[in-house]
Amino acid sequence: MVRKTRSHTYITSSINIPYFALATLVKLFSLGKFFAESWLNFHIPLHALYLLFT
Repeated sequence: MVRKTRSHTYITSSINIPYFALATLVKLFSLGKFFAESWLNFHIPLHALYLLFT
């Protein structure tokens, strides 16, 4: 009974860890994408202003 529970817990944890890692990677990717887009949206007009005033 105890052995069965332990193996079940082990299987559950081995499934949960990659899922958690995958969820974290997806969050980081979407966060990075958001920051990249917001940086570009800020950076492009800045360049345009720089080119206009030089």
